[in-house]
Amino acid sequence: MKHSFYRFLLSCTVLLLLASGGCNDDDGTVTGEMPAPELLSIIPKAGYAGNLAIISGSHFSPQAELNDVTIGGTSAEVTEASATRLVITLPQKEKGDYTISVTVGGMRVEGLSFTYADEPEARELGLISVLPTKAYVGDEVLIRGTGFSATASDNIVTINGVTAEIQAATETTLSVIVPENPDGTYPFKVSVAGKSAEGLLFTYLHTPTLRIGSVSPIRGYAGSELTITGECFSTVASENVVEINGKKTVVTNASETMLKVIAPENPAGVYTIRVTVGDKTVEGASFTYLSGKYTLSTWLGTAGRDTAKACVDGAPDVMKFNMPHGLALASDNSLWIIDRGNNAIRRVDLTSDLTTTIVKSGQNGATINAPWRGSFNSKGDFYCANKGAKNILKVTSEYTASIPISGLSDPLDVQFDADDNLYIVDRGAKAVLKYTAPDYTAKSTFATFTAGPLSAAFDAAGNLVVGMNNYTVVSVAPDGTQSVLAGSGTKGSSDGTPGEPQTAQFGDMWGISIDQTGNIYITDGTYHTIRRFSPDENGDYTQGSVETIIGTAGTKGTMDGIGDAGLLNTPYDVLVSPDGKTIWISDLMNFLVRRATVE
Repeated sequence: MKHSFYRFLLSCTVLLLLASGGCNDDDGTVTGEMPAPELLSIIPKAGYAGNLAIISGSHFSPQAELNDVTIGGTSAEVTEASATRLVITLPQKEKGDYTISVTVGGMRVEGLSFTYADEPEARELGLISVLPTKAYVGDEVLIRGTGFSATASDNIVTINGVTAEIQAATETTLSVIVPENPDGTYPFKVSVAGKSAEGLLFTYLHTPTLRIGSVSPIRGYAGSELTITGECFSTVASENVVEINGKKTVVTNASETMLKVIAPENPAGVYTIRVTVGDKTVEGASFTYLSGKYTLSTWLGTAGRDTAKACVDGAPDVMKFNMPHGLALASDNSLWIIDRGNNAIRRVDLTSDLTTTIVKSGQNGATINAPWRGSFNSKGDFYCANKGAKNILKVTSEYTASIPISGLSDPLDVQFDADDNLYIVDRGAKAVLKYTAPDYTAKSTFATFTAGPLSAAFDAAGNLVVGMNNYTVVSVAPDGTQSVLAGSGTKGSSDGTPGEPQTAQFGDMWGISIDQTGNIYITDGTYHTIRRFSPDENGDYTQGSVETIIGTAGTKGTMDGIGDAGLLNTPYDVLVSPDGKTIWISDLMNFLVRRATVE
């Protein structure tokens, strides 16, 4: 046993003697004038010899031996003392009522009454103290109280629900061995003959042991460098054996609390990390192998702005945009693209990859001015934010256009919930407005914010996930309750700490899309990247992680490539297929629509 209770008592006694030597004269008497003690109460007010009682008051001596307590003229042993509390052991007395007196530094006071009973069986179960209050597993501690059984097996002692071994017992003390429990502070509970008492708190001192705490990042690929935190690792890298799915990693750096390893090859999936040091092996945090990195390619358009603001239809390498923006999938296997610079709506057949212009300002009844983002309702009608005109543009499946909603402030996005209700992201109003299906005439305010919303998408649970211009990602529940999921509120491009998404930093989030497993894809137009915000393995976004999956933060370009090798220039919208394997990106200032795929 690393720390015994009796060594603790000896240490306390030595400290007490040292302290008393600095305050007393050579003859042991207390110097200086002390105020007379005051008596307030005694608990319990009745009992019998051998019981403990607590006297409350003031001006007592913290040194137990300097307090003289008598009950009916008979001295009582003072076992614990503070300036306001004395714990005494009741001396032998006959049945009856007696006056209590307390003398401290020659000053005496009396007045409390105590009743001696002749039925010791009628005692009350109670807890007074535990000594020490902090210890290690396996240490011995002393519980003081009343109503215990002198037969050890008649008492049941638990800490945090775990039973402790009782070494010795009296009616007022229990000597117990601290059982196994996680680090923390927990209450004692004592049960005797069907009665129980609890309330004393006990703190476990931490015993270092081989342990895995966390892994960062929590998802990635073969070859990724992982940082594993924990305890009792070897400082010699080769003495730590780290395995993922039974395959050994390369340990590149080691300390007692940290290991850096290179992830080995493994199929896509979630695997538990195992660490072996000497003859001890532990398992802990999990690492998720992604199916692969996204490969970015140029799909539609010709890089570079055409001086004529070209609106050219046709094959992918022939057609041209002027600032492609919003993206939406139609039910007929086509992709609709909002061509902001041409004030047009373009359609791409995903089978042939051919582009056609279906609506342009001045055609088919359309008045289009700087269109932004939009989506389809269940009828196949397309609604988009007509930002420059401060209204909503509707385009039917027959390509006829109309303006069903006007008088907005700065509309940037339109989304539909599972019941076909229409939601408008209005940055100028700092709100999301709701228009009730089926005719969208009944208007209400779904959510208001302190900052301007930029883009939104519904998750599978019906929550509206909103990218804000204060660089946070906010979730709005169907009842309007808001919570910040990610983002520190400071502009930047950091992915933050895995498992702590509110440490991540974002730029302007002009587009949001969500796959069927709940991963949130975000365009970071400020830093020319695509970010993926994933919940943890339990679906909890607040414990999720942010990862930059396409592009290099702060670097513009048109280069195709894998992961951070693929470059973008001010991406404005992102659209992900339900399975998450295909991402379409409106690469605004490259005047392209890009496509990223993963195996």
